[in-house]
Amino acid sequence: MKKWYILFLLIITAVPYIMAQVDYESAVTSNGLYGSGAFTSSMVTYIQGDARRTETNFQFTGSLMKHLSPKGTQIEITRLDKKVFWRFNEKDKKYTEMTFAEYKEMLEKGQADLASMSQSPSDNAQQEKTESEYEWQEPKVEVKKTGDKQNLNGFNCDNYLLTVTTIGKHKQTGVLDTMLYKTDLWNIPSMPNAMKIAAEFDQKLLAELGINPSAIPGFSQLAAQFKEQTEPMMQELKKIEGYPIKTDMSFIMTTHAMQAQQAQSGEAQKEDKQVALDDLKGSLGGMLGKKLAKKATENAEKKKSSAKELYQATSEVKAIHAKDVDAALFEVPANYKLKK
Repeated sequence: MKKWYILFLLIITAVPYIMAQVDYESAVTSNGLYGSGAFTSSMVTYIQGDARRTETNFQFTGSLMKHLSPKGTQIEITRLDKKVFWRFNEKDKKYTEMTFAEYKEMLEKGQADLASMSQSPSDNAQQEKTESEYEWQEPKVEVKKTGDKQNLNGFNCDNYLLTVTTIGKHKQTGVLDTMLYKTDLWNIPSMPNAMKIAAEFDQKLLAELGINPSAIPGFSQLAAQFKEQTEPMMQELKKIEGYPIKTDMSFIMTTHAMQAQQAQSGEAQKEDKQVALDDLKGSLGGMLGKKLAKKATENAEKKKSSAKELYQATSEVKAIHAKDVDAALFEVPANYKLKK
């Protein structure tokens, strides 16, 4: 009797995963990597068994790249059972198809190209310059449950703040700079069952594609460049309880050494600056000239003391629903043509 009872428990607890049906909404905004490629993205994801559909609206927000934003909603269907990706846009009624095998081949080629590029002396010049110019101390990692609580999108969240602070001494000037890696998380106590379904789907897909699950899209390049700073944080993240509904990540570095180098270039710059301000006051005269000169000085000082943002991104789960999903969502519509 006891065996039958255990078997019954196994069956009823397995049902939500066998009949897995879920949809959830999420959004990401970012200022980009090294201030380039800022974007905003909203996504709706549907999962049913071994099929997933994502509907994404993506927009670059920078003044130059915003014109490169894709038009309309981008749709991707992933079929684990058929080992294929279908991608299409409702606007042109055409779709592309890529098998998992073709995707892995493309991924391997991309990795090989990156490896060959890294052998070039000119590649990663900024990273090499930064590493050679500084003597870095051991990163200081701190995790804090702030006690703040907030209801986000219907979820009661606790706030966690994780920081990795690394002090670097500039070899030429002896000036100290700080690299700060911060993650602000709003977590619920545990992962919702619906998101467990999504997580399991991701794990299956990564296994099929042979991708390391620890790789973070868009952030892996930065993590590789500053491994000593990022690894301690990734370890501490494992200790934080709950499931993140909102995550705000930023990576900044102060620029005192740059200022010191500029100061060492001589007094000529200071004199030129003072002459320019005197000319401004003299040509405009009176209070207006003084006010504008003061404002120019304040702006210059503010710019001078500002930190350099290396990376920033905010991700948020907007809604989660465990409900029936129409099976037709995971098929390419009959009136769509395959683009070759």
